[in-house]
Amino acid sequence: MLQISKNGTRALLLILKDFTESYNSSTLAKKLGITSMGALKIMRSLEANGLVEGKTLGRATFYRFCHENEYAREFAKLLLRSDAESSPPRVKRWVRELKKLEGTAELAVLFGSVLSSDNYNDVDVLAVCRKNSADKAKQAAARIQSLSGKKIQIIWQTEADLSKNLKEKNPAVMAAMRQGVIAFGYGKYVGALSHAI
Repeated sequence: MLQISKNGTRALLLILKDFTESYNSSTLAKKLGITSMGALKIMRSLEANGLVEGKTLGRATFYRFCHENEYAREFAKLLLRSDAESSPPRVKRWVRELKKLEGTAELAVLFGSVLSSDNYNDVDVLAVCRKNSADKAKQAAARIQSLSGKKIQIIWQTEADLSKNLKEKNPAVMAAMRQGVIAFGYGKYVGALSHAI
């Protein structure tokens, strides 16, 4: 499997998750806190490996995730799993809790204040489930909440709802998809983004 640097991983996750933005080496450098030359080197390496594709506009090259490449999609799933596993302990705890929804839900994205602070009041989640399993998923979420002592705010979506909300750029859904940590459903997440572009 392809090995990429820590900054390469950060760049790829940023481009994958923040799919409505166009990034060139300068904007990536600012976001990642590295030099423009370092960002350019990273992006050229990712492009050479088929993970991103560049489009030149004027003197700048803008990069986007290569959703058409099956290898890139599979690599993205591994990165999203690694992102969840390398999160702070409070986030990992909620990733483990949300995995209890697996089987009734197809995707769970943890987002909001729990990602950035130990002093969070509630847990924000975007969950995708089929209509016929929505009641079971809601019951499972209620069990998690009753045992955790924290209020869980879930944005429930069907796959069609998610697709529609991404295309319409619904602010809450966009925030969850951009900033969130994926508890499970990595393939569903990558697929949703590729259909939204």
